[in-house]
Amino acid sequence: MTRKEKRLLYLMLGIFIFYAVPFELYPRAMTFYQDEVDEIEQLQTQIEKSKRLFQRTEFWQEQNARIKQERIAVYGSLLQGENRDLLVVEIQKLIRELAKKTGMASYSTQDLPTFSENTGDWMFITQKVTFESQSKALVDFLKAVEDAPQKLEVVKLYIYTSPRNKMLRGTVEITGFARSSDIVEEG
Repeated sequence: MTRKEKRLLYLMLGIFIFYAVPFELYPRAMTFYQDEVDEIEQLQTQIEKSKRLFQRTEFWQEQNARIKQERIAVYGSLLQGENRDLLVVEIQKLIRELAKKTGMASYSTQDLPTFSENTGDWMFITQKVTFESQSKALVDFLKAVEDAPQKLEVVKLYIYTSPRNKMLRGTVEITGFARSSDIVEEG
């Protein structure tokens, strides 16, 4: 290499060092570095969001499982029957079993139950029961209605005493629940 070529090479190296490095290479390197730092921060933010979503997913899965269990319990507490006639039989059978179990002296479900109308997805079946009983048996019967596996509610209770035999007499109206969508309409 000649002296002139060496000088030219040093001049180019000087231009490269004093111009290209600070004005071209360094800004590009810093831009590249900053882009990489920004991308890493974005990835860390996405990782944190994913972790929070995962934690929320576990929470919502637990909530979903809990709600499903509650729904199963609610559906299990409904009166079962494919039509109104079967619902009548079901509620009267339940009342008869509860009355016998608690020792009611006498009871009667001679009237047919009434059915609610325009309640959307739910149907209310109300059965009127006349009774004659000792007070303890009546209290046991009302407690048995409350604790029955099917959801039953006492909506009305009329009581009076019989002067001749000191028994309680009266009527009680008991409501049970069913899903309207499970009932096939007759007729």
